[in-house]
This record gives sequence, structure tokens and C-alpha cells, in this order.
Amino acid sequence: MDISWQLALAGFIFGIYHYRKSEHLKKQEKFAELEAEDEFKHKKQAKRIKTAEELLRATLTTELGSISMFGSPDIENISVDLDDAFVLLHISETWRSEKRFDPREALLQLIERYSTPEKVMQRAFKNFRMLLIIGDPGSGKTTLMKFYAMRCLKNQYEKLGFTQPVLPIYLPLVRLQWFSCLRGCRSPPVL
Repeated sequence: MDISWQLALAGFIFGIYHYRKSEHLKKQEKFAELEAEDEFKHKKQAKRIKTAEELLRATLTTELGSISMFGSPDIENISVDLDDAFVLLHISETWRSEKRFDPREALLQLIERYSTPEKVMQRAFKNFRMLLIIGDPGSGKTTLMKFYAMRCLKNQYEKLGFTQPVLPIYLPLVRLQWFSCLRGCRSPPVL
């Protein structure tokens, strides 16, 4: 009876050892599985998540990359790529200044009147830190801003006279007007 009791005890101890070992292996497998799953999720999320700058660039490229062409009532609103629709503007630095009345400036006005948007930007930021664009409704102010923003988004900042990449922040004043009105006005602004 002594030996059977010892064999039973040895079997019992072996069973506990085997059970704990299998539980330990199960925990290790589960931990490895969770770790692999977590790593997979992290890699998947890293591919999905972009930096704030990349998200801004992608959003602006989508929003600003095309313009709506409004035609006659017979023609539908057509979305056109900005590069395909942008035309050379008649841009003047003196049109709304006192220089426009100076006869000596008349020749300069004719020359600068046909400046390209890139040359205007180069000249403006060569001497100043700001550029004010004034024009009549429908003269192309918004489209020009979109053009400048798209040049920066496509890393063509050197054409605009910049030496380093530029991250454009495009915020139409109309949206600011609506936002300020939503916060305090009772009726929307007339646009």
C-alpha cells in the first residue's frame, strides 16, 4: 500500500506539473497572439493615420484642385482641374494707388499689367511679408489664391520665389464671415 500511495502521489504531482505547464504554454501563446494582433493593428493604423500636415495637404489638394465653371443656364455646373482652367491674369501693383496718375509710371504699368502670378508672388515677397489682392467680383481673386496654394501643395514653391517648402493655410473670408455670424448674428450675412 505504501508503493501505491507513492505512485498516486507521483501521478498527482506529475498531473499538476503537466497542467501548470500546459496553462503556462497557453498563456504564452495567448500573449504572443495578442502581441502579434496588437502589432498588426499598430501597423495598420500607422498606414491609415497620416501626420496633420499630410492630412491638411490631402484635404486642400482635393478641395482646391478643381474649380466650378458656371456657364449659361443651358450649361450645367462643371468641375474642372484648376491647372486646366487657370489663365494669365492682368495684375497691376499700381492700379489702385496714386502712382497710376504719374505719367512716368505709365510704361511701368503696361509692363507689370501682364505679369504672371508667379512673378507677382516673387516680387511681393522679395520686398514685403504680405500680399493684398484687390479686384472686382469675379475677377479671379479666389482662383488666384487657389492657384498659389496648389503650387505650394505640389512643392512648386520655388516658382513662387520661396526657398523652402510652404504649407498653405487656405481660409476663405466668406467662411470666417459665416462663422462669426453663427456665433452672434441673428440672420446670416448677405453675400
